[in-house]
Amino acid sequence: MNTDKHQAMSWALKNGIKIYTVATRKGLGIVIEDNGKKVRSPDLYTNNKDASAKIWELYTYLYKKYNK
Repeated sequence: MNTDKHQAMSWALKNGIKIYTVATRKGLGIVIEDNGKKVRSPDLYTNNKDASAKIWELYTYLYKKYNK
């Protein structure tokens, strides 16, 4: 399973897609950067574990959607 996640992340990075957290006063936000264009998730997370799980989920989702 981890191999699939890492494969998805590797594919995304090669295609100019980065997903990362940003700290806010209310919690951790997630930013998806696609070749310089940034989109911020409206959801906030209270800890790194939850934010990290969401980032892996997003990498996997994008990989399955666009890597055909």
